[in-house]
Amino acid sequence: MLCETEAIILNSRKYSDTSKIISVFSREFGRFSLIAKGARQSKSRFGASLEPLSKSTIWFNKKPQSDLQFLTNAELLSYGKQVHGNYQKLAIGLMIAETISKTQEEYAANEALYQLLVEFYDNIELVCINAFSVFSLFILDLVDLLGYGMGFTYTTDDNQKDFLYISLENFSILDEVIYSKNIFRLHFKSYLFLQKLCFGGLEVSLKLNPNIEMQHELIKFFAAYLSYHNDKVIIFKMENLLNL
Repeated sequence: MLCETEAIILNSRKYSDTSKIISVFSREFGRFSLIAKGARQSKSRFGASLEPLSKSTIWFNKKPQSDLQFLTNAELLSYGKQVHGNYQKLAIGLMIAETISKTQEEYAANEALYQLLVEFYDNIELVCINAFSVFSLFILDLVDLLGYGMGFTYTTDDNQKDFLYISLENFSILDEVIYSKNIFRLHFKSYLFLQKLCFGGLEVSLKLNPNIEMQHELIKFFAAYLSYHNDKVIIFKMENLLNL
């Protein structure tokens, strides 16, 4: 059956000397993979439509029992020149793609999540700085949408604490120091940063500029939180790009 859908290209990898396997998150079908024959040729008819983070309309032959679909055509809708021309923005965009790849089951359509993904890629393209703040806001909105949001009920007036001990199960703050694989020790300033994003949204995110140490700590926290709620190990492989 020939199908058409709008999709974000999450990643691609070599399949043969001339072809690629493309992973996408689509509006109607969720996450799935396709074989794009001829995509690695120098004069490929697909152009930039299959580049990671591109938004494209794709056509494919859908086979219900197949893990890989066969791509027949693709038309670029938007590419994101600013994202691809900036290492930090590219790293953030690829980490968002990693998040979708590792939290979404194949063919689990979620149009609200697709709209969220498109919105945040547009935001990263437009902002001049603070792309990491936009990424953090994406994670907060994502976990809310998926049903395990972070409820910020802790009173942040107590700024004497250097660290908070947070339950990965329900984001509660523990009154005593406990060391466990299900407990994450987070700097108070990092918690406060997330709280400001939660209540202030995109407008506030553009004013916050966490240093590189806070960024790496929060990436580890996001990975631990998502790993717990998806019952799998999640690592952001593109984190190293933030140091470039």
